[in-house]
Amino acid sequence: MKKFKEKYNNSIKFLTKKIYLSIFFSLILFLSSSAFSLSLEESIAHAIKIDPKLQQSFSRLKTLQSDQDYSRGDYYPTLTLKVGAGLQKYDNESGNKIDDDAQLKEASLVLRQSLFTGLSTYYDVQSLGHKAESERLSLFSETESSAMDVINVYLNLVSANQLLQLSKLNQQDHEKIYEDVKVKVNNQLAPQSDLAQVASRVANSRASTIAAQNRVMDLEAEYMLLVGSPAENLIKPKPDTSFLIKTQQESVDYALANHFSIQSAVEKINSVNKDYKASASDYYPEIYIEASANYKDYSGYSNPAYPNQGDTEEMQIMLNMEFDVFSGGKRGARRDANSWRKVEATNSLKLTQRQIHQSVIKAWNSHLLLQEQMQYLKTNVDKSAIAAEGYEEQFKVGRRELLDLLISKTDLFQAKKAYLEINVQKEIATYQLMHAMGNLLKSLYIERPQEWEKGQ
Repeated sequence: MKKFKEKYNNSIKFLTKKIYLSIFFSLILFLSSSAFSLSLEESIAHAIKIDPKLQQSFSRLKTLQSDQDYSRGDYYPTLTLKVGAGLQKYDNESGNKIDDDAQLKEASLVLRQSLFTGLSTYYDVQSLGHKAESERLSLFSETESSAMDVINVYLNLVSANQLLQLSKLNQQDHEKIYEDVKVKVNNQLAPQSDLAQVASRVANSRASTIAAQNRVMDLEAEYMLLVGSPAENLIKPKPDTSFLIKTQQESVDYALANHFSIQSAVEKINSVNKDYKASASDYYPEIYIEASANYKDYSGYSNPAYPNQGDTEEMQIMLNMEFDVFSGGKRGARRDANSWRKVEATNSLKLTQRQIHQSVIKAWNSHLLLQEQMQYLKTNVDKSAIAAEGYEEQFKVGRRELLDLLISKTDLFQAKKAYLEINVQKEIATYQLMHAMGNLLKSLYIERPQEWEKGQ
């Protein structure tokens, strides 16, 4: 019967321990239950709409598109109307003044069509098109970074709320121990030093709760700044790992081929190449057709000796050529400048490729190692819980000192805290890897605004 009771008591203790641990490891899921309603995807969508950096980039995109339309206008003819009226003085060959108050009215209409400009218009239009495309791809890259900022704040805020609840439970645990020890001290079953020792631990647990609350408030303010709405009803997301690639090298190759920052840098090179070709047009003449019609009214002259009394009409059409024989070295300087811009753009691409390569490697390592680290921290929680439970039972029967119990409680709290922190770091690392690869929004199934797409 005695052995049966021992087995029964051990079973009850084991079951109690399992329930206690199950409650802790369910804390994350419990705090993200159906009571929450605002998803990560919705938060990112709100952030994209109000992010001033993205609005600035979109404005630059529209500016470049308008500049391209402006440059494209050089393909079309120009029609200029000029009308004037005023006074004119006329002296004949003998130097005799004919009229002091001669009135003149004139009007002209000039039609000009450019035929050849050394292909400068063509290359200018092409260059601005590549610049606009580069800006559009840069906008996509900035959108991915903005989404990653929201993910960091969102997940850290969910984790901070979990840590706040854990800190409150830790505080309540220490306060309960304080009350138990206080009863013993009042009954002269424990020294005052025990009560002081517990009181210091209670104060520390309360300070931890306040620190956790401050962390939550800071993250709520940051969330409000990014998303534009209060941080309420957050849902702990689960990253879609189907967008990850099996090996590190394949992930790097994917990023180098698909990342928007790299594609934007390539478009910059294309733009500079067009600018370089456009600078060669300075060495060619400009050929254009100009047709004009002029009308002048000399009826205001009162002196009949003036040879052009009455109206004068003139019409002409001419094929013209203009060529700058000397421009002070500007043409060569412009071509040299564009040549150096090509070098700059090429090195900018190489730098971007290096940065993307490095970010993928770091994100990949974090993604794998944090998963491994999390397993050990879970073991730490399990073992710390067993130790804390055992110390508490032994303390009740006088086989453990109060200090042993308090240390075990602190160790358990720190183990749970470390587990919560590594858990959110692991989730962020997964999103960070997809961000480094350039498919973060794709993995979240978030569509960019339609007006950002090409051709809009």
